[in-house]
Amino acid sequence: MDETSRPDSIITPTQQDTASLNEGAIEWFYDVAIDPLRMETLIDEWERSMAQLRNNADFFAPDLLSDRKIMGHFERAKSILAKVERDSPVDQIELVLSPFKSVSAFVLDAGLKIQAANDTATVDLALENINSVRDLPLESADIESLLRSIRRLFENDREDTAILSCRPTHGQQIMVFRLQLFHTLDGQPMVLLAANGITWPNGLSSTLTKVFGLTPAETDVLRSLVESGSINDIAIARGRSVDTIRGQIKSLMAKTETRSQVELVRLTMSIMGVSGVPAEHDEASQNIHRGYATLEDRAFQTVVLPDGRRVDYLLLGDPKGRPILYLSAGLGLIRWPARAEAEAANRGMRVIVPLRPGYGGSDPVADDVDYTTALVSDAVHILDAEKVEMCPILSIADDSFFAFEIARTHPKRVRAMIATAGSLPMTSTKQFERMHKWHRFMYTGAKYTPHLLPFMARSASYMTQKIGKRRLLQLVFGQCSGDVAAFENAEVFEALSSGSEVMMSESRAAHTAVARQFVSRKKDDWSSSVDAVRGKLPVIFMNGTEDQQVPMETLAEFQTAQPWIDWRIFEGSGNLLFFQRWRDVLDAIEPYTGNDFP
Repeated sequence: MDETSRPDSIITPTQQDTASLNEGAIEWFYDVAIDPLRMETLIDEWERSMAQLRNNADFFAPDLLSDRKIMGHFERAKSILAKVERDSPVDQIELVLSPFKSVSAFVLDAGLKIQAANDTATVDLALENINSVRDLPLESADIESLLRSIRRLFENDREDTAILSCRPTHGQQIMVFRLQLFHTLDGQPMVLLAANGITWPNGLSSTLTKVFGLTPAETDVLRSLVESGSINDIAIARGRSVDTIRGQIKSLMAKTETRSQVELVRLTMSIMGVSGVPAEHDEASQNIHRGYATLEDRAFQTVVLPDGRRVDYLLLGDPKGRPILYLSAGLGLIRWPARAEAEAANRGMRVIVPLRPGYGGSDPVADDVDYTTALVSDAVHILDAEKVEMCPILSIADDSFFAFEIARTHPKRVRAMIATAGSLPMTSTKQFERMHKWHRFMYTGAKYTPHLLPFMARSASYMTQKIGKRRLLQLVFGQCSGDVAAFENAEVFEALSSGSEVMMSESRAAHTAVARQFVSRKKDDWSSSVDAVRGKLPVIFMNGTEDQQVPMETLAEFQTAQPWIDWRIFEGSGNLLFFQRWRDVLDAIEPYTGNDFP
């Protein structure tokens, strides 16, 4: 934009006034760090300190509260908040292990000592009498590989995840270990290891034959290698000589362009995870998402990406129906009201719900990886795993940003976009200032002070864990009568509360992922993504008149800026429009779920 399109600013405050405003922000850091439960009341004080600073900032290149003195105070406030969390009676390592019920999981410290393990690992890996990785009941060569991977995570700050297969010394089923580096609240590095057995997926043999031109005999030998057979064992089982088996392995390596037997097995393991075959789990070891009243249990599906990162997703409605990609917003609203899920099944809709990086069982992405790029890539990999070539996208709130990004970068995968309570790029200070204070707090934080947003998200997470989700919903959505009516409905509240467990629960707080996605959405103007989609596919925005993030004045500006979008306005609805108007939403998206669509 040129200078003439910049928003009007108020009179620039004096240097003394600015110093006073900065002091107010610094005081706020310490108040929140000492008592995060006061965040509800302290947010008004933050707004008083920040409003003038925002109005006088360069909207297109804001740089607030970033000088060395303020950052020093900010770091000390983070330390105080960490101490408040440490003093909580909940054991952090136990919280890390708590999502793993029937899958073996344990935690190592930097000295490679086992600090904690769940019951499954204690039994299956015989951990009761051992405290070192070297004592695990695995083949010695695999233990060395496991140790090298663990050391690499501790020593290399650019890597925080790894995946590798290991052969147990007893039993025939290969085990896949997923490794995740994390830090305790006092800064100590730890590695979580989760292991489960896998089986040869249905359809993998035909995939390998088609991709690499393997013979049936070569495929059988490769399967035996992956399932922990030695060359001698394979020769005996197949009634062939050792030299014959070695010759077949050499042929396998030549066709797959691998340089060693280890690399051949590793490649096959990767294909087992990402070649359109979701990673398989024994039924007993599947992670299940459960409601607590009317919602049916849903098993998480898993895809393992080429870099070893794990991505989970749910299927709602009819698991064999016509696909819809559903983006569940920053709150992680992965479940629908029970009647909405049942209606989707009745209409033959398969609703594919990715868990974004860092939520639930989906691994986070490294700090140097763009969050938006990762989220888009994850969604496409999940569509591949579900064998979906093209489908409509349904988004909640400002996940319309991610919907536009998927449509821009993968235009042949998207049939239509339906955005409920959707947002477009914010292009003026006034559009941020019109938001309700809780929305404004997070979104202006992402825009003007992104370096402080992790602290804000962490404080809000701590507060929510203490006050409960119903109180949080009242704080954030309580000014909209339609949203209040929605979450006061028991069926809707169950969907909101249980669905958001992947983002925030007693055992999980994805505040880092929350902060990263807020910044990715609000720091830069993404109008080019909207323009790239114009005229390429149907786009429907379904917005309410009481939306606290996109009030009517801002909505009118959006409509003027993008008149080609099909705008549908609902009286009395707000951010939770989908949960109140899901029948209207399903009616809107249904025409785009089949092969014949407008």
